[in-house]
Amino acid sequence: MQLLGPNIGDLKKRSPVKRMSPSTVARIIIQGIAALRDVHSLGYIHRDVKPANMCFGITQNTRHVLKLVDYGLVRRFMNADGTRRKPRARPGFRYPILEFPHLVFMYRGTLRYVSVRVHDRKEQSPADDFVSMAYSGVELLLVNLPWKLLHIEELRNAKEEFQQPNSPFLTLTGHSYTIFCGAVFSLRSSDKPDYSALQTLLFGMMGDKSMKDAYDWEENYREAYGSSSKISKVISVPSYIFTGSNSDNNKELVEF
Repeated sequence: MQLLGPNIGDLKKRSPVKRMSPSTVARIIIQGIAALRDVHSLGYIHRDVKPANMCFGITQNTRHVLKLVDYGLVRRFMNADGTRRKPRARPGFRYPILEFPHLVFMYRGTLRYVSVRVHDRKEQSPADDFVSMAYSGVELLLVNLPWKLLHIEELRNAKEEFQQPNSPFLTLTGHSYTIFCGAVFSLRSSDKPDYSALQTLLFGMMGDKSMKDAYDWEENYREAYGSSSKISKVISVPSYIFTGSNSDNNKELVEF
């Protein structure tokens, strides 16, 4: 078993400004995409993607290598022959509605990070893991998600409003991350995500940092202080990302 350092959520809490810089967030999400690719390629979805379930290693060789952890909620979405499993009618996990304590609804995941489709009690797919990953990055960039303090019954509509193209909260993440989120939010349940293309959308946020350079917590969060004013530069976006179609072009996935 590999020893890991503090989770990303705890590292964010250590920041004096309670957020992380765009270059650090971009590199976290780029590596998170690679981790999702590995999980999905085995025919499973994670269903609980969030900062608390992402950690870096602690050795010289692994301290900049992200690991996605906690597979207690994984579910197979593909059959052994590569076909999709038939969606269930009412998937989910338990939570009570405050106004109707006799009713119990079912979901799987952490409510703060699950997609609108999960609130609608639809079967999850790789696209929903990506929505949770996108929400995680938003939280790292903006201190908190806009719906953190809302009641359970208000979460779905708040997320749906946040995902609109002109959402004022979404634009606070910066141009590149807004483009990335738009691509993620446009994914349909039946789509196979283009992992390398989605990673490419975040390269502009890295600035002059490489994947092997220091992260915020290794530099006393110096970059995080001024992060709100220098999110990222504009990069070109392949049109197929927004259409939901998948390209078989030989694009290289960033590996670690």
